[in-house]
Amino acid sequence: MVLNGNKERILQKIEELKSQLECDVKFTADERRQMPMIGGNREKFIKATFEIVERDDGFLPKRFELEKMKENFNDYIELKEILLEFNNLKAPIYDKYIHAGTAAYHSALMIKKFLDSINAPEYESWRQKLHSFFPNGKKLIKPAYTKPA
Repeated sequence: MVLNGNKERILQKIEELKSQLECDVKFTADERRQMPMIGGNREKFIKATFEIVERDDGFLPKRFELEKMKENFNDYIELKEILLEFNNLKAPIYDKYIHAGTAAYHSALMIKKFLDSINAPEYESWRQKLHSFFPNGKKLIKPAYTKPA
């Protein structure tokens, strides 16, 4: 068993992380798509502006909040590192999720096969129930790859 009974503890830790991020910004999917994605070039652009204003910030209006910009960029850098770690964690979790579902499906197909091989009337309702998942006589789909547990 992958989680060894630790699911609740893991979910608690995730909730704890969520509360520590203090994220009060919520975008809709559409708003997120409209935002400029900050990547290599835009990140370099931001850093270049910092280099310029460190040499001479006299051209900035007094109302320009340079410290707020620095704070936002520092948050961006820290969140980028956290996001990278979450993405690194996501792949193995997703692989285990796929493997577990595929293994369970493969086992369910074996059970169906065993039921089909027994020609006893007391199992007919169970056979019909399982056959209902494959309408129009669709063939059973066997997993292409089953990795040993």
